[in-house]
Amino acid sequence: MNKFNLYDSLGLNRETPTSEISQMLQRRIDQLRDSGYQDSAPEMDEVRTARDILADPNKRAAYDAALADQHTNVDISWLKSLARGGATQNGFQASSGFASVAPSNAFSSNPSGTVQLNLGIFGVPAERQRSQSIMWAVGYGLILLAWLYLLFKLLTSDTDIIGKSTDAEFAALAISLSGVIEAFLFAICHSAGMMFLLHTLWSIRKVIGRQMPR
Repeated sequence: MNKFNLYDSLGLNRETPTSEISQMLQRRIDQLRDSGYQDSAPEMDEVRTARDILADPNKRAAYDAALADQHTNVDISWLKSLARGGATQNGFQASSGFASVAPSNAFSSNPSGTVQLNLGIFGVPAERQRSQSIMWAVGYGLILLAWLYLLFKLLTSDTDIIGKSTDAEFAALAISLSGVIEAFLFAICHSAGMMFLLHTLWSIRKVIGRQMPR
């Protein structure tokens, strides 16, 4: 018999109380929405169906009993019927359903068995600001590292021309100055490159977000 185990699919502990599991699944739904998933996405459908069943003590009891019963076929249509509050009898055909993968996975399997990339996780809503994006925070952090490296070079390099008299001292000074200049040029180029990359990726994610069905 087919047994679609929501606990295993979503990484849930069967001993978790109903009230706590309801909160956990609601948080996952919110996280999926924040990541750009639409309500029609397979990952969203799976978590919402699990919440409708496992957050209700009666439905959860019926589901747990069906998992334990070797004669009951627990397929996707059976789960959807139970989630809607319908009959829990066996024998439904799975005409539609969700991907049997964890919602954190960006890939879902289609009926042909091939793997498709779900672009919903990359798109961002039009109202999302840069200050709310982890991508921008990481990008700014990488830019800051280049300038911190320049500061380190300035503090550790001997760039004081006063007191230099020998050729060896002037040669060492030239090497120190060239190192500081290289660090400065690197910081400038690195910052410009990172800003270009961040703006490009952000624009692409905005376009994907606008094209996703509402």
